[in-house]
Amino acid sequence: MLAHDRVTGFLLRAVLWIAGLYQRGVANALRVELRHLRVEFTDLPPALSGFRILHLADLHIDGVEGLVEILAEKIAGLSVGLCVLTSDYRFEVYGPFDRVYPRM
Repeated sequence: MLAHDRVTGFLLRAVLWIAGLYQRGVANALRVELRHLRVEFTDLPPALSGFRILHLADLHIDGVEGLVEILAEKIAGLSVGLCVLTSDYRFEVYGPFDRVYPRM
């Protein structure tokens, strides 16, 4: 990561913190919502009728402490045939990513 990106990131966090928006953003991130969407297809093969997919996106695993635990609690009882993880696994854009994998 370039030094200028680190400075920009630091300044952005500082401004958000001073404005009270950083804490609000963290609180919003920890307010995990499950949304159920039913999609119907007229030509769906009978074998796929009732098939359930869990889609998790924009997890930013290394960005908010406690998010993984809240998410795990929310999805623990779900019965799905497929889980898909898409987009923005990490918050940081530099450094080692080894600590992100186990949490996913």
